[in-house]
Amino acid sequence: MVDDESFKPPEVPSLNFVLRQTINSVLNDVHTAMPGKVVEYNRAKRQADIQPLLKRKYKDGSEVAMPVIPNVPVWMPSCNGFKTSIDLPIKVDDVGVILYSERSLDLWLVQGGMVYPNDERKFDLSDAIFFPGLANFSQSLNPPSNKDDLRIINDKLVIDIQASGKMKINNGTFDFKTVFDFFLDNLIAAETMTVTGPCPFTDATKVKLQADKVKLDTFLS
Repeated sequence: MVDDESFKPPEVPSLNFVLRQTINSVLNDVHTAMPGKVVEYNRAKRQADIQPLLKRKYKDGSEVAMPVIPNVPVWMPSCNGFKTSIDLPIKVDDVGVILYSERSLDLWLVQGGMVYPNDERKFDLSDAIFFPGLANFSQSLNPPSNKDDLRIINDKLVIDIQASGKMKINNGTFDFKTVFDFFLDNLIAAETMTVTGPCPFTDATKVKLQADKVKLDTFLS
């Protein structure tokens, strides 16, 4: 395998050439990080088969895809002994970053805790960890208009958590504040059934509903 096809060996190899070739040969099997995509995903185990998205090139000029890495642990945001976590709905062909452990993960994946790897391999393809969510520069993303806002998207549902302390929720057809305002306005204007027939809410009830609407306005945008 080569990194530079244009680098040809001289008739009498120098020490510099030999050292460079040796270093390149060793580095060909040292893996640190690269983009990859999901081929298969087990959500219950947070385990995926991952296809690296960078090819290898050989001396004959052929370009070959790297092998699919099976049973790769998938990282998700979590803490508190996994009592607090976010579980992303990963799908086949989702792209992310593959990180390669500097030592074997086999024993740690089985029992966790602090372990001795008990294996000589280092930076190996088989010791991959997948971090979902890497985008290339040609992909179209959907960031919030305000640079200080935090946006959470799940298909059609978009939630913007604003630095001002407000929240905006939209499903592509309606936003939550508009729907809730409509509901409260109609509730304030509605009548309730009594023994003497339909009657409007009392002034005290209307005042309370108006106050609830004001409170909602401090929370929703």
